[in-house]
Amino acid sequence: MPGPGRLFRYASLIHLIIASIITLLIAYEPLEIPRIIAGGSAGMWFTMGYLMYLIAGPVGNLYFSSVYGDVDSKIGLLSFLLYNAGVLVACLSLMYGGYHAGWMMHVYPVHTQGARSRRSRSTYGWSTSSSQPAWERS
Repeated sequence: MPGPGRLFRYASLIHLIIASIITLLIAYEPLEIPRIIAGGSAGMWFTMGYLMYLIAGPVGNLYFSSVYGDVDSKIGLLSFLLYNAGVLVACLSLMYGGYHAGWMMHVYPVHTQGARSRRSRSTYGWSTSSSQPAWERS
């Protein structure tokens, strides 16, 4: 069995392939990922998960491969398993949550003109109830 350093190098290549597939999915227009990301709000969590995956996936595995080198250790193997499982679960759940919440906000808009006008009337109704300035009212 190869040492943890070699496993981290192989995992770095696998994470690089996964990151390139995710990048191609982002550029694929029918999924509307660019529109969801550009919409801001909840869709930004997709961007956070994607950037965290780019940093922690390939780059983090290359760093740990240099730390462990060719040393064989059971702690290194446990570190390899826990690190890669944590990266996949954390980053992919952020990307899924950001995509799903951004898609829901895109399909069911929260900030509609009707809600905004109702809020402005109820909040600022005291100042717009009359066309006269407050000091001229009796």
